[in-house]
Amino acid sequence: MALVRNPHTPVAYVLAFLPNITLRDLQDIPRLEGLAPHLKNYILQELERRADATGKPARKRRLC
Repeated sequence: MALVRNPHTPVAYVLAFLPNITLRDLQDIPRLEGLAPHLKNYILQELERRADATGKPARKRRLC
């Protein structure tokens, strides 16, 4: 999680970690302050991908 939050972590590394992050942690990451907008988009896409894989609709969560 710390690597995903770190603004100096290359995007390629973050993308490589996304499939291994638990769903619960993945749902919490977009609410972090200071998260780069492009990383937030990648994370939301990963959440949608997982929802499609399970056949369940993605839960709409309010991002504060």
